[in-house]
Amino acid sequence: MNVSVLMSTRNRSATLSRAIESVLCQQGVRVELVIVDDHSSDETPDILARWRDDQRVICIHNAENLGLSASLNRAARRAGAGFLARIDDDDYWTDDKKLKRQLAWMDAHPDGVLVGTAYIDEQGRVSTNPLGDAEIRKQMLFRCAFCHSSTLIRRTAFETASGYDEALPYAEDWDLWARLGMQGVLGNLARVTLIKEPGENNLSQRYFQRQLQMAQNLAERYAGAYPGARRAVMLHRFSRVFFRVVPLNNVIHRGMSKLFRWVFQLGSSDSSGKT
Repeated sequence: MNVSVLMSTRNRSATLSRAIESVLCQQGVRVELVIVDDHSSDETPDILARWRDDQRVICIHNAENLGLSASLNRAARRAGAGFLARIDDDDYWTDDKKLKRQLAWMDAHPDGVLVGTAYIDEQGRVSTNPLGDAEIRKQMLFRCAFCHSSTLIRRTAFETASGYDEALPYAEDWDLWARLGMQGVLGNLARVTLIKEPGENNLSQRYFQRQLQMAQNLAERYAGAYPGARRAVMLHRFSRVFFRVVPLNNVIHRGMSKLFRWVFQLGSSDSSGKT
């Protein structure tokens, strides 16, 4: 079975080759890797030239910086397979049967539209997400229940959802998951299949507030499609007020984030900085 892997890259020459190689070593599946260079100004074009003769790799170069969502939609339009996978240019897959395992899940779930996996986050910790459809739906309005770089999407569902919303400045992946879930079954594999680039959480207070506002907007937008909408909106509103006065990444911030996850039964948090 064929899978098209979508990647957008911009000025990540230090990690790009590793990400590409982790895709091309996948076993038991025919892989097509569609890479959009989103107007890089570093050595990215030279690195991509190394795969010029590899028939599995398609490189597209944006004449101007379009942003992640527009670049991924452009990659998806060029993709030729019935399933779309995602990987960021600074992450890498560690399981050479990742896609094969996810395709097996799709075979077992004919109505399946999206499946992710567990992963190692930026601080080197194993991060898990809810596995079953019912559990994912309970958390959909509270947090992003998928690691973007781990996901496999049924292409017909992606196209029905009209792809990524290019008008969103943040959480374009979370918004897509919510729309995909309105079409079919969602799932995550318990197996760790990727590692995110190590680093500290250095989100700015302003950026974090924008993320919290987007989380509230998503909860309000999809309130009729998923359970717990009232509680989700309450959580995001309270978080916006609380974290206006609490500095990011200090003991109180981390402690309250854990408390919120416990109170709202959110399990392990996604590493994207959302509560």
